[in-house]
Amino acid sequence: MASILASFIKLLNETNGYRLDLSKSGFDSRLRLQKYVFLAETLGINIGYKFNLYLYGPYSIGLAKAYYNITKDEIDASSNLHDTFDTDTFLSLIADKDSMWLEAAATLKSIYEFNSGITEENLIDHVNSIKPKFKKEYLIQVLTEVRSTLSILY
Repeated sequence: MASILASFIKLLNETNGYRLDLSKSGFDSRLRLQKYVFLAETLGINIGYKFNLYLYGPYSIGLAKAYYNITKDEIDASSNLHDTFDTDTFLSLIADKDSMWLEAAATLKSIYEFNSGITEENLIDHVNSIKPKFKKEYLIQVLTEVRSTLSILY
């Protein structure tokens, strides 16, 4: 797991235009990494962390422990990700997306997966009810982007 995570972080650092700050003071980077890993699993990466819905969307305690313990040397020495991961699609999905968008997208995906058969309208209503900071129009926009890129969620 750690080697795949190191490779994934290396990919993000090399292509995302900034280095993730996974220290205790780098909240935004840690939040982003949680959402990146959660969304990336749809595209063939299997890092193997269990996620639960939390304050800022899907969160994995195991992932948090792993990135607090991973070293810069491990990241630098890691190899490329496996061919099963659709890197280009993933990078196009997250390009220029802020933390708010990532939280909304990951929360939509989480609720959708937990409630099989939920209608799109009920999905939007449910996420809006648990996260009222996301207006329904915004959630519809995010859902449309996720659906067109990942070919999931309806």
